Amino acid sequence: MKKQVFSKTESPSENQNHFSAFAKMSDHQSKRVRLDETEKDVEDGVGSNTLTEAEKFLLTLKENFMWSILTTTDKLHPAPRVVNLHHIPEFGFLITTRSYYSKMEQIGKNPIGTISVYPGKGMETAVAHVSLSVTKDQKVLDAAWDDYMLKLGYSGKTDEIYRVILIKVHSVRFGKDIYSGVPIDGSIYDHIGQDEVAPLPSGPFKTKEISELLKKTFSPMKNGNLITMNGLEHDSRIMTFIHQDGIGLFSITQIGSRKMKQIVANANVSLLIEDRVQMSQIVVDAVAKICSNPEIKKKIWNDGMKQYGYSGPDDEKLVVILFTPRRVILHTLTAPRPDILEPNAEVLVCEPIQYDKDVQILKSLSRLDTIVHLTTIDENVIPHCRIVGSHAMGTIMYSPVLGFFFTCRSIGNKTKHLGDNSHAIITGYKDSTGDSFVIECEIAVQSDKQVLISTWNPFMQKIGYIDPENTIRAVLQINVTKAEYMNVKDFYACLTKK
Repeated sequence: MKKQVFSKTESPSENQNHFSAFAKMSDHQSKRVRLDETEKDVEDGVGSNTLTEAEKFLLTLKENFMWSILTTTDKLHPAPRVVNLHHIPEFGFLITTRSYYSKMEQIGKNPIGTISVYPGKGMETAVAHVSLSVTKDQKVLDAAWDDYMLKLGYSGKTDEIYRVILIKVHSVRFGKDIYSGVPIDGSIYDHIGQDEVAPLPSGPFKTKEISELLKKTFSPMKNGNLITMNGLEHDSRIMTFIHQDGIGLFSITQIGSRKMKQIVANANVSLLIEDRVQMSQIVVDAVAKICSNPEIKKKIWNDGMKQYGYSGPDDEKLVVILFTPRRVILHTLTAPRPDILEPNAEVLVCEPIQYDKDVQILKSLSRLDTIVHLTTIDENVIPHCRIVGSHAMGTIMYSPVLGFFFTCRSIGNKTKHLGDNSHAIITGYKDSTGDSFVIECEIAVQSDKQVLISTWNPFMQKIGYIDPENTIRAVLQINVTKAEYMNVKDFYACLTKK
């Protein structure tokens, strides 16, 4: 088999000068940008001096707003889609949309989102952490209106389905630079809905079709966006993805990289591939796994990887990210305004993957109403086990963004162990029922203020924590890697019968 070579030069925007379908709209858009600039200059009380550093930086990328990516959260999973970002001085950044789109429901349940803007070259993406609100206020609708929208099926500014997503920019990260924005309002965490764990899919299943589609799309390779969860927020970057027989869909990264740490904490990721000529996008809802297996590294290695600083397949810095798809969403855009006209989406669903089955087992353990044991490994590879549920760690809890977690003291042996080695085992047994659980997992220690506030529960005051922002508390985010359940009473009953 001929091995593929990673390319630094391929980029999602390499054909942008050939998008004849966008020619008319691009001219229309540029006129609107110039109008926005004029309005900004003359707006009474509104000008560049009132903009935050984050907003100012985003506006330097306005030529690329048409293919921005909005990511919201859908039951623990990042849910990205292409949007057309606008800036109107009176109302700031916004996106026009329709009332019945799926992102409306997602924003209603969780207003925390991410806007990613690719500057058109290189491998860096500007990632804006934002909060979102949907409005049908007529003043806002009037300001965001564009007569071009009449050609897209809107009846006018008072169309009942016409909505605007208002965006507050809290920060922007571009490479190693971080630009500060509007401080986040702590009350936003009260608006995060308490979703349950998503049930396993029931079909119809298109596992074979998905496998063939991914092989076709990512062979030899494709640059696209990898979106990960980062605490309550999302992160996004341009990466090269490859499909290889015997391996599946994968990419590479450096051990200890930001994306690796995020995947260790939360394996739910999305891949977004856009085709600006065909006006389409592919979203792969997947589970990611970090793999350092030497045999896998040898199979995927090619000399093109040396340009990223790796010496060879035995390089200890090199790790492989393996992606297991749970579903693929095919969007076919039928007009050159992806923010206005929702793509015609075809959803292909895989048969239930092992990760999601394991999460269901962890869910059952969290509801067992009994103490559980957490085992971690110290620097001398000695296991340490402690009881959970009878002291300041509380019990297994659930967040609609983080997933399952413990809470514990931020300074202690367990957090030190997990900081050095994230692998852990959770066990639970209920004598009255015979239910027995063994959960292998990776646990990330989270102490970010947003995470602490969003996971606060009043009962925590009874076990010694003062308030939601008390930094003596840490959150242990559980990322299940393998789960086993057995009913011991049923097992021994079967042995007796034999």
